[in-house]
Amino acid sequence: MRKLNILCDKEGNVLDVNKEVLNESLLLKKNKIFSFFHPNYVTRVIKVFVRFSSSDNDICRINDVLVEINGVFYRTSLILKKTLKSPNIEIQSSGMFPEEREEYNFRFRDFFFLTRFKFILGSVLPFSFGFFWSLYAYESIAYNLLGLTLISLILMHVSANTFNDYFDWVSGTDKINKDYVMFNTGGSRAIDFNIVSDKWMLNASWVFTACVFLLGLYFIYVRGWMILLLGIIGFMSLYFYSAPPIHLASRYGMGELMHIFCLGPIITYGTVLMLTGDASKIDFVLGLPYGILITCCLLVNEYPDSVSDRVSGKKNLAVLLSVKYIPMVYFLCSLIAVLTTLYFININLLPETCYIVLFIGYNYYTVIKSIFRLKTSNRSFLINICTDSF
Repeated sequence: MRKLNILCDKEGNVLDVNKEVLNESLLLKKNKIFSFFHPNYVTRVIKVFVRFSSSDNDICRINDVLVEINGVFYRTSLILKKTLKSPNIEIQSSGMFPEEREEYNFRFRDFFFLTRFKFILGSVLPFSFGFFWSLYAYESIAYNLLGLTLISLILMHVSANTFNDYFDWVSGTDKINKDYVMFNTGGSRAIDFNIVSDKWMLNASWVFTACVFLLGLYFIYVRGWMILLLGIIGFMSLYFYSAPPIHLASRYGMGELMHIFCLGPIITYGTVLMLTGDASKIDFVLGLPYGILITCCLLVNEYPDSVSDRVSGKKNLAVLLSVKYIPMVYFLCSLIAVLTTLYFININLLPETCYIVLFIGYNYYTVIKSIFRLKTSNRSFLINICTDSF
């Protein structure tokens, strides 16, 4: 068979192929370069591709991969080259040898890809604040519950991500959206790349949720029935953010409002309650700036998918605001978060060491300047904004 030759951009969008090897109908289905690979190799190829596209290297090699061409699998190696006249990447194959389809073997790196693990930071940050606040404001904390509390939060966040992937796929949102930004925004696209089935993703979501439920029973035994209420709020939020009939992500900004409270006040309040056995309204309110800042990241990450979300009927905040107003809302929310923290310091709720928020505020200022250029920015510029924001 003739060698494969594909031209793509830095996001993996296929721009051109040699038509002698690929028929045009197949190309319409495989708009991303990663769709050509057997599921066993997708995450490895993505990892190498991302590292290469953001590096100063001009050439890179990916050895021993299985690609699918016109329904037939071929064993080959790939050479990635950056083109001279544009920021695109040319991918050429070496010898291509037909081979039987492999069985999918789940690898540990696939877990991090499927669950969008880097976004777990959105739960870890308010948890960390809750932990340090407990050390500062309370006489003693239960260190033996620290690890279990963190694990339960991570599992809840992971289940929210996998539920979101599943429902976005079955609802047709991900099928409509072919112009998505990979790597720093949006879902894992694991179903789209045939790494797992939609049924597998749903079952995994329920397994993660069941693990949280079992931990929750122990937490209720240790800390009382208030944990049950927090658990119910948490589950209802993570499930119905994506699931019908409520689908908070499509309810005119209700999904973003849910993020503000769940990834801020509820986590900080719950963390303090677990570690100390007691929590007050102050512990709840102090988590508000975290919830606002993390929701700002969500707002920017919603922007790339706003066109397809509008077509599929999603009415999240990015769709309602349009590009014109996203920068202003981002700026106002960031300002509110920083000023709220400074107010807490001024009334002696927080120690003066928390003035470090001014440094965070400066970093947000640089991101905000970039966001105000969204209307004229290109795609790679948008990816950098999403990364800096998070």
